[in-house]
Amino acid sequence: YLLIIFSQEVKYYVKYSLLLGLLASIMLLSANLNWYGRTNLIKYIKSGLEVLSNNISLSFSIITQKTDLSANYQDKMAKIRQQNPLPPIDGSVDIYSARQTILLAHNLDYRPRPVFQSNMASPTQVAQINVDHLKSNLAPKYIFFNNEVIDTRYPSIEDGLCWPELLTLYDIKSFTPKHQLLLLESSKSPKTYSFKNIFSQKTTFNQEIDLTQINSNPLWVKLNIETTLTGKLTSVFWRIPILYLKVTLMDGKQYIYYLPREMAKNGFLISPLVNNSIDFAKLASQKWQTELNQNLVKSFTILVEDSKFTDWFFQSNISISLDNLEFPKQDLTSLLTELKDREQQLAKNQTSTQLLNLSLSQIQQGDFLSAIISCEKAIKLDQSSASIYNNLGVAYTSLSLLDEAIKAFEQAIELNPDFTLAKNNLTDATIKKNNPINTSIITTNYTSLTLAYISNNMFEQAIATCEKSLNINPNNSITYNNLCVAYNSLALWDKAIVAAEKAIAISPDFQLAKNNLAWARSQKEKVSNNKN
Repeated sequence: YLLIIFSQEVKYYVKYSLLLGLLASIMLLSANLNWYGRTNLIKYIKSGLEVLSNNISLSFSIITQKTDLSANYQDKMAKIRQQNPLPPIDGSVDIYSARQTILLAHNLDYRPRPVFQSNMASPTQVAQINVDHLKSNLAPKYIFFNNEVIDTRYPSIEDGLCWPELLTLYDIKSFTPKHQLLLLESSKSPKTYSFKNIFSQKTTFNQEIDLTQINSNPLWVKLNIETTLTGKLTSVFWRIPILYLKVTLMDGKQYIYYLPREMAKNGFLISPLVNNSIDFAKLASQKWQTELNQNLVKSFTILVEDSKFTDWFFQSNISISLDNLEFPKQDLTSLLTELKDREQQLAKNQTSTQLLNLSLSQIQQGDFLSAIISCEKAIKLDQSSASIYNNLGVAYTSLSLLDEAIKAFEQAIELNPDFTLAKNNLTDATIKKNNPINTSIITTNYTSLTLAYISNNMFEQAIATCEKSLNINPNNSITYNNLCVAYNSLALWDKAIVAAEKAIAISPDFQLAKNNLAWARSQKEKVSNNKN
């Protein structure tokens, strides 16, 4: 651009045209960065210059032999081995996680799947390459497995096409606590799986799909969400709105996950909800129905980031195909007993450091509600840890609860003014707050957080969360009912009665609220009679 603009041989109107094109490109880039990268052009350039400066400095130190690359490498690998111990492995191995460095540090016979980062296994043709690899003679003898996903995706969606193969071609042998890795070994007697179609139908955004009558078996779903012609054309210059999957479990808990369209089209396990590697072991076991009963999905709904653009970007009809995933289960009684004992022991002897590490692991697994609970428990034990507040802020940000996230990051920075990560996270949360967010997503996450607080006997926090939710949606009967439950748990009968009455006024047929109202009234009457 500059060579042409300053050239004396180019006509002035060509220069002006090119200059206008340059300015338009800069404006478009800046807008895209703000919308997609949550940053601006100046910060983007500054970040690029910092990376360039660091690389030049490192290159100079290598050229002048101030850095011993070999020794530096061996030192880092030794630290990784020390921090990430693994059981003995006598064959080829892969890892279904983003932690390939662990295998490299241990000098194992690393035999990666072709698309070795599961978050890139899309579209279907690409995902199928990994499936074919598992069926071939190039498949590894061992696999370390933990379904860690990025950017709050549904836990079973990354490399989801491989799950039936992993459940039938491999046997689960042991569990490594660090990073919660299951060790899978190639089965000497491989099994087979099958899909049995239940129904195929059309749905739309914000329409709840009820699974109550059909979730007695593991359920496999394919979601075909097509873009419109205008959506395809717009996506050349602009990212399309983010899609979300809201799931409601049998116990009423609700979670919202990011839904990548291409991976949803591939197909994935939707019920039961498999949050982590321990849940995966439960799914593979003969006692899966008992172990994962609370994780069965009652219903799901597809949401869009900003409903104003739904018709512009997406076709109105969404194709849904649901199948039963049938496969032979494994006898994992001893392993599951070991895992339960380990969880109970950790629960009894948790320190603030353990809770901090637990919250980090939960964040990596996308279990942000549990991460918030862990952080708040850790804060009760140690109010001076900036890292705890930073993790708390990350969990809040992932749930789009940005006011809470900003407060947590500010507290982390107050405790440690040089905490660069917390500063970056604060900037990110602040930018996100200035962009429109679907209020139904926030309300749902507040509801889920309330239930998490109640199940952990944190009733004051549950009440505060309900009040925040009512500020956004004052006509939510579920929130008033949860508020009643929290007040009942604190024996605040009058407040519980008022909350339940408001829930029933909004939803006259809300039987659970009626039951909670009757309980509050009966307890209040008992207290009154005892006083008399």
